[in-house]
Amino acid sequence: MDEQRLQAYVALIEQLLSCPQGQERELLQAHSDLLDVGLLEAMEQVAAYLESQGSGNAQWLRGFAAQLAETMGMNEAAPAVVTKDLNAILQEIIQIQDIRGMGRRAQLCQQALALVSRQQNAELWAGLQG
Repeated sequence: MDEQRLQAYVALIEQLLSCPQGQERELLQAHSDLLDVGLLEAMEQVAAYLESQGSGNAQWLRGFAAQLAETMGMNEAAPAVVTKDLNAILQEIIQIQDIRGMGRRAQLCQQALALVSRQQNAELWAGLQG
C-alpha cells in the first residue's frame, strides 16, 4: 500500500472517530473509493495504537471495522488481520486462569465480540457473552 493511500485511510479513520454518531454512513459514502481491505487493515493498526494508549476508541473502531467488513461482504473471507487479531485475543483469554485477571478477561471478550458475527459463529459468540 502506498503512503498516500495510507494517509487517506488514516484521515478517514480520524474523521470516523470524531464525527457525530449516526453520520458514519454519510462519511463512508463520501469516501467510497477507500472502502477496501486496506481500510480494514488500517483500522486495525489504528485500533492497536489507540489500545496501547489506553483509549476506549479502540474497541469502537474494531467493532465498526467488523460491521464494515460484514457490509462489504468480507465475513466469509475475513481479512487476515481481523482473524489474526481474534486468534491473539482468544489465546490471551485462554491464558487467564486467576480471578485477578477477570477484569482483563472481560475486556478481551468485548474486543473479541466486536470481531465475531453472531450469525456466522453462534457458539463462539455465545461463549464470549458468558
